[in-house]
Amino acid sequence: MSKTTKVVVPGRLSFANVWEPKSINGSDPKYSVSLIIPKSDKKSVTAIQGASDSLSPYQRMW
Repeated sequence: MSKTTKVVVPGRLSFANVWEPKSINGSDPKYSVSLIIPKSDKKSVTAIQGASDSLSPYQRMW
């Protein structure tokens, strides 16, 4: 996938730190979110994994 690929999946946000960054255990504050999708949605899981595979190892860490 290219750097401009966007993956849009139906799901619910959990632990959404989107309005202001949050520091965890004294680390630098960062924006973050967890996405909850049904296990049965194999198409979305495959799309997310494909987008993740296109990232460099450094980008996947964060």
